[in-house]
Amino acid sequence: MNIEEIRQSANPVEAGDLDQFINSWGFPLYVEIKHDGERCWIVKDKATVSMVAFNKHKAIYNEDTHRELFDQYRNLCNDFIIEGELCSKNGGIYSYLSARNTGKDLVFYPFDILKDEFENYTNGYTLGARHASLSILKAPNLIEPKIAWNKKEVVDYLKE
Repeated sequence: MNIEEIRQSANPVEAGDLDQFINSWGFPLYVEIKHDGERCWIVKDKATVSMVAFNKHKAIYNEDTHRELFDQYRNLCNDFIIEGELCSKNGGIYSYLSARNTGKDLVFYPFDILKDEFENYTNGYTLGARHASLSILKAPNLIEPKIAWNKKEVVDYLKE
């Protein structure tokens, strides 16, 4: 497991002009809730039987301080890389910023799976198929995305 490779290969966060985004990607689009936290990955490595979480920057969270977080994912399967958003159970960015280093009262909302012990999902799997795999694995705190088929639906979901 190479943390830097995972960080560098992450899909970029899209921000900006909605029309340009739609022209680039087309429909259907997945619209997911953004919580007050940060993008993060949880990795379980079957070779070392250990788990680690890390963000896009330089932070790395390990089992010594974040056992409560990892216990939620310990029985998922033996080997995986899951991308999601790490947040405070109390909500709010300030609660998250104060809790992320201690590992207390954190919740991870998964939105993508990059690999598990059976598949490498980065090779030709759609986001829908990857999300279905998270559902089959019974990933905790999985939130079903809204699927938008036109711009009005995207705007309505974002307002919601």
